[in-house]
Amino acid sequence: MTKDDSKVEYNSLLFEQKLWEKVKIDVAEDGTKIVENATYSDDELFPELSVEGFNELNGRTETFYISCYELLGDSRSDWRAWYEETGESPAYHFPEDVRDAVFTRLANIPHELACARQAIKDEKKAEKVDQRIKEDRSSYYIIGTGLIGKRDSKDNSDWLFVSAKWEPDNDGLIERLLNGGEIHSINTQEAMEKITDRTLAFLIDMWAERYAVPAKKWSESPKWYSKLVSTSFVMNGVKRTIKPADLKVSDDDAFMESIQNELEKDLRKYGAYDIVSFGMMD
Repeated sequence: MTKDDSKVEYNSLLFEQKLWEKVKIDVAEDGTKIVENATYSDDELFPELSVEGFNELNGRTETFYISCYELLGDSRSDWRAWYEETGESPAYHFPEDVRDAVFTRLANIPHELACARQAIKDEKKAEKVDQRIKEDRSSYYIIGTGLIGKRDSKDNSDWLFVSAKWEPDNDGLIERLLNGGEIHSINTQEAMEKITDRTLAFLIDMWAERYAVPAKKWSESPKWYSKLVSTSFVMNGVKRTIKPADLKVSDDDAFMESIQNELEKDLRKYGAYDIVSFGMMD
């Protein structure tokens, strides 16, 4: 998704929110269904509510739908056969359930707006990072068994990547090693990958210390069970994924899921963007 796509999505959510806020659902004394500022496609099985209008922010007419029925995993054809046999329908009761459906949609939109705002920020961040990497003329080095160093092309200053951040090489290590020590040049892309991996290793060590006690309590009394839990992100233009087995504190899917929001905050603090967390209840 491009920056423009994210902005369009954000504008659509704002517009959708305004449209649903104007909708009124009721029943007249004679039993007539009342739907204001929306269209209700009445159906004995699969009714649908929709709102439509011209979104000036996006410069186009947009339509939004709420399905006023619950399939519970069954297909429409299954439900038709069941309805013909029993008279039971997946359709929401009018007006209570339909009104609740609108309320639920309005309750979900703020979260989607927050995600859309973050997506816009992430795309701006990605553009800046990509541009920085393209313009980077620094020389990068591997020192010894894995220490990363660089010589800044702007002022020839030397730096060492320590504890997930660049520190000035005040002792002149890079200069000495360039004059005959164990130091190897690497290209910018390889440097970004190694910096990202060093940062992730630093964070994993930090999390292991922070969550040691909570992880132990969780193992003794799990609050829920999950599977396929992961958190993917981009840092320095490099994509990485964390799974429970990568954490030194616990390989329990549900425990990682319980702390994913905090992991995301730490990842963003250290420069990550395009963060996507996933998990399924088991």
